[in-house]
Amino acid sequence: MSLLLSGASGVLLTLGFPKIGLHSLAWVSLLPLLLAVRDRTGREAFGLGWFCGLIHYLGTLYWITIAVHQFGGVPQSLAIVVLVLLCGYVALYVGVFALVARTWQAHPWWWVMGLPGVWVALELIRAHLITGFPWANLGYTQTPLEPLIQVADLTGVYGVSWLVVLSSAVLTALVRRSRGGLA
Repeated sequence: MSLLLSGASGVLLTLGFPKIGLHSLAWVSLLPLLLAVRDRTGREAFGLGWFCGLIHYLGTLYWITIAVHQFGGVPQSLAIVVLVLLCGYVALYVGVFALVARTWQAHPWWWVMGLPGVWVALELIRAHLITGFPWANLGYTQTPLEPLIQVADLTGVYGVSWLVVLSSAVLTALVRRSRGGLA
């Protein structure tokens, strides 16, 4: 069941991006993952997060295969390997997020208010570490909502990402509370 929830989060994350454009799904996209990591070992939580990230990035970054093959002259099979390796790498960041969510599950305040900051910190690290990979930040899902994305004028896309993750964290806390408490 946890693997299914993790995969569902990966799909929901992808559906929120502009190509498909179901931006409202982004607000609940991390809820299944956050439910899945509850009471898991650290290793299991990291693995569930990594799987979620892999599903998400394969769905979001599929175009890299096309670019590498058509414009880079790389054979299609090798272009697919490049995509899978890249997605496996960036999925590590979602794995770390899930591990932190699992670690903080007994601290409701850290969990609800801290997880959005962890997500944003990981997006920033991903954008700058080594050569950087700033694509597919969660805040980009909200581009159709012009009044909302005005916050990006002050915070950049990271502020919008923070709000979206906050929504999933709060909704997950409410679901968990109705099932017997956050901790």
